[in-house]
Amino acid sequence: MIKFLTLIVTFACLVTPIVSRTLWEPSVTEISAPSDGTIIQLKEDQSKIQIAGLKGTLDRTSLSSLGKVTEIRILKNEIRQIETGALCPSENLKVLELDLSGNKNPPTLTKGMFSDCNLEELFLKFDYNNPSTMDKNALEGLHNLKVLGIDSLRFTHLEKNFLVVAKNLTSLTLSNIHVATIDEDVFEQFTDLEALEIVHNIELEHIPQGLFNRCVKLKTLNLRDNAIKNLSWDEFQGLSSLEELSLGDNRIENFDADKIAKNLPKLKTLSVEINAAGCEKEEQFVRTLKSKFDRSINVSSNKNYFLCN
Repeated sequence: MIKFLTLIVTFACLVTPIVSRTLWEPSVTEISAPSDGTIIQLKEDQSKIQIAGLKGTLDRTSLSSLGKVTEIRILKNEIRQIETGALCPSENLKVLELDLSGNKNPPTLTKGMFSDCNLEELFLKFDYNNPSTMDKNALEGLHNLKVLGIDSLRFTHLEKNFLVVAKNLTSLTLSNIHVATIDEDVFEQFTDLEALEIVHNIELEHIPQGLFNRCVKLKTLNLRDNAIKNLSWDEFQGLSSLEELSLGDNRIENFDADKIAKNLPKLKTLSVEINAAGCEKEEQFVRTLKSKFDRSINVSSNKNYFLCN
């Protein structure tokens, strides 16, 4: 009975959606926007705040008193329109999360909304059932952007320049974007990427060969909870610096230890649980893979989560 309960709890943990932003601890102040639409005022100097209850149009005055704040999260809102330059009260703002989940009539993100911004990290979370749209050049001008996370925006086809965004990104998360097709050159310009997540896309079955050829600095690659199948394992060529690879919760039937060891010489952690290979084949692969390295590597498989006898 204890083992059965452990299995349920573990499986629940595995399928829990990954959030793009986890830095908003309970200790971070959450303030409510004035119901009369007046300027938000802080009672004390704060560098990091969460703002709830914004409604209607967000204009340049809405956040104008927050010039000393370096990190802002906007959540639980009914924003219908965002004026040019309204999102960043000053160049001091380095981290912004715009959470439009639960917003049944969200605004379209257009070019100019992020003008005057000096952001280093940007997280955009949309409503899965009421998705917004974003112009291809909406993020143009964010030259210092290093970290970008997008959740629940529809990009069924990832092609080169699907977004005009800083080429010096070091971290990119694309979650719940309904992607079905990825062009092999889509990440060609992002040669500084160190972390990449493409997760929670039930339409994504194939990874094109050559996709990661220019990602020589990539250390963490998360492809969890898609529908990936029929891998040749040549898809991971070019990842000479990769240390962590997560392929859990896909439909992969065959694992190639030889090609993984060849293409990922610095691999330290591999997750392959909840796939279609079957327990016996998967455990044989784990044993073979570990024998290919002259050091210990951590492989997470069904056996680790009591999904095999």
